[in-house]
Amino acid sequence: MESLQDLKIALEAEKHKNRLLEEKLRIKSFENEMIKRQAHLVPASTSKMPLTRKEQESLLIALEREEEYVNNTLQQRLQRLVQEKIDIENALEQEQEFIVNTMSRQLAKALNDKFQAVKQTHNSLETGGIIESEETITDSSFSSDSENSRDIYRGKKQIQILESNLTSVKQQIHTAKSEIKRYKEMYLQFKSANKLLMKDEGFIGKNMSEGDETDRSSEFSCGSLSSRSMGLDTSQDSNAVSRENSSTPKPRNSKM
Repeated sequence: MESLQDLKIALEAEKHKNRLLEEKLRIKSFENEMIKRQAHLVPASTSKMPLTRKEQESLLIALEREEEYVNNTLQQRLQRLVQEKIDIENALEQEQEFIVNTMSRQLAKALNDKFQAVKQTHNSLETGGIIESEETITDSSFSSDSENSRDIYRGKKQIQILESNLTSVKQQIHTAKSEIKRYKEMYLQFKSANKLLMKDEGFIGKNMSEGDETDRSSEFSCGSLSSRSMGLDTSQDSNAVSRENSSTPKPRNSKM
């Protein structure tokens, strides 16, 4: 683990050096560019040391060579840093792989030792008659742990799905009960209204029958009264006629 940490520190240091070299290269390129511009733009009459055409060309060639040297040096340095980075990454990967393999071997050895200890304990208990001989321990008891874990996970997922379906069914049942209750209330209201309507129709029919009987009795009484009045009128007329006949003088027979 210490070697791994040292490799990481070295990698960070190389990255920092790389950034410094890139910055130096940028500054040097800027300086060379300024020198080139000064050599091309400054006239010979205004400079303290007049340069001939040949001297200017020699100066430019020297600057280009220096720039090329710096660039090549920095490029080589960058390539070396990149290679060191690759080597460090490979070393880190190998170190990690070594650690994983070592831990795997140690874990396998610990599991094997544990299994052997449990098996030895089981054999001693079986020999002493404490447990039955059918209760044997095999390697499958260890390999089945992962299978049991997967079965438990699948069972939990199945339980979650069933719980979700159960919640949906409960919601549907609640909705259906609400609909049934609403329809029942509507049916009771309709039944009550129908009873009231039938009661009103019976009351109206009874009143209509009583009205018909009243009309018939009134017609009968009116008929009897009219017949009586007609009989009285006839008797009165006959009495009047008899009185008139009795009061009228009879004619006397004259003698011829």
